[in-house]
Formats: sequence, structure tokens, C-alpha cells
Amino acid sequence: MTTTFSQSSLHDYSVCARRFELKYIEKLAWPALVAEPATRFEALMKRGADFHQMIHQHHLGVPADAITARIASAEVGAWWRAYLQSPYARDGAIGGQRHPEVMLQANRYGGRLIAKYDLLIFTDDDEALIVDWKTGQNVPSADELRGRWQSKLYPFLLVEAGATLAGRRIVPDAVRMVYWFANAPQDAITLPYDAAQHAAIADELAELVPRINAQSTFDMTTDTRHCRLCVYRSLCDRGISAGDASALTDDAPPFTEEDDLQIDMDQIIEIEF
Repeated sequence: MTTTFSQSSLHDYSVCARRFELKYIEKLAWPALVAEPATRFEALMKRGADFHQMIHQHHLGVPADAITARIASAEVGAWWRAYLQSPYARDGAIGGQRHPEVMLQANRYGGRLIAKYDLLIFTDDDEALIVDWKTGQNVPSADELRGRWQSKLYPFLLVEAGATLAGRRIVPDAVRMVYWFANAPQDAITLPYDAAQHAAIADELAELVPRINAQSTFDMTTDTRHCRLCVYRSLCDRGISAGDASALTDDAPPFTEEDDLQIDMDQIIEIEF
């Protein structure tokens, strides 16, 4: 059976191999809160999900006024107004093909690599923009973002498997990864991509994916800070109390985004070589 690797699963493995094993290999559901207070955690997640859905609807052709009329949260309303003024909105300044909420996958190195993109824009200038909406409170540095698996896997997979969607071959130097922050839209961060990065990520995945597939023992992290927002903390004897919801970030928090196990494989554009 081919193991599926997403930015979330690779992130989980990087912080705790045992969490990766429990979540993606054993597929163990564990009845524990991710964060407390639970009502705040749920509200944070709902606002983020609502915002992503609104943008998706807008790119599918729902008028902005109709979406605006349904907004109940002042915070989400502020995010929405900032989005409409951004160049990445449906009628924004950047011209080209827009593809919201699209998935790509490719079989590589003995595993299935998969990514779900908030928005892909293939511009009239032959650039390929990956736009990711972030609704967290904190704005990380560009250096921090570069080290995240999302910043590596998303452009890599777009180059490897995005040609059919774009209607043309995508070269690494044409790719840009844009992080747009709803709470700080003026601080959007764009990360360039190039052939050297693509080759380095390919080498990293070529070593990592077979190693994980062959691994039989998955050790717990020695950094217990990662346990505070992990649902398996009590199973691993790392505490029973949930972490503080204010500590949540957009960096693939455990069990807080659409679970990778629930991805609809029929929605994925797949290129095989």
C-alpha cells in the first residue's frame, strides 16, 4: 500500500514520529481536546473554515455582495474586506487563470505526494502563483516559512504535477509561494522558487519517503512542547490537559485543519510518469 504524504503528515513526522505513526499509519482516533478553552478553539477553526469557503465561493462566481450579506463575524468581515482589496481576489489586479481549492498528487519515491492548494494563479506573464490564506494571529518570518514543509512540498508538487492544470510546462523559476495573512494583509510574504530548491527538495524526499516507509519503530519526540497541542498526549503519558488555544498557529496544527485522511481522491489531478 502506497503511503500518502502531505505537508501536514510531513510536518507531524518532523516534530514527532510517534504522532505520525498514530495518526497516519494506525489511523487512531483519540478522544482528547486539542486546545482549551474548547469553545475558543472551535470558534477559531470555524472562522478560518468560513473564510476559506467564502473565498472559494467568490472564485466560483458568487457575487461579493451576496457573500458579504451573510457574514456574522466582525473579524471575518474585516478579513473579507481585506481580501477583496487584494490582487489575489477573483477580480484582482493579477490576470490569468485562477484555480481555487484544487488538489494535485504524484507518486514519487515509493509514496504518494499530495497537496491541497487554496488558490493557484497561472498569470498572463507565465508565472505560477501559489496563494495560501492564513487566519492565525501571528505573522512568521520569511525564514521560518521557508523551513516549513508547506513551502517545500507545494511548489515541488506544482512543478511535478501541475502542467495539465496550467496547460503548459511549469518550470521552477516561474513559481512563487504567497502567504497572505488575513490579520495583516499588508505583510503578505512571497517566497521565490528555483531549480536549485527543486533539486534539493527532491533529494530530501527521495531519502525521507523510503526511510519512513521502511521504518518499524516510531519514537516519541523529546521536545515535549509539541505535546501540548497533540490529542495523543495522554496516550503517550505526556499530560492530560489540553494546551492553550492562543498558542495555535497555521503551521499544520494537529487535527485542526481538514484531516488528510478525509481528502476526496476523486478531486485530485494526478500526473504519473
